[in-house]
Amino acid sequence: MGATVDVPTVDGMTQVKVPPGAGSSVRLRLRGKGVHASGGAERGDQYVVIKIVPPPSLSPQGRKLLTQFQEVEKFDPRAGAPWR
Repeated sequence: MGATVDVPTVDGMTQVKVPPGAGSSVRLRLRGKGVHASGGAERGDQYVVIKIVPPPSLSPQGRKLLTQFQEVEKFDPRAGAPWR
């Protein structure tokens, strides 16, 4: 659903908007937020890599809600896999 998250940079914390639907391993570029180029005044870019972390355990209500979601949203992430 997207989110705004705090991310550490060389200058301190900054906020980054994560677009809806972004999955693990998506890279977001922060232009001009990286380190200075060797001997130059220009700064490079910093990349933020999205990592989706599921909860370590679910309550019975959480499990029920996820089961309901799975029934409503018929999405198969492996549907286009070459081994199918």
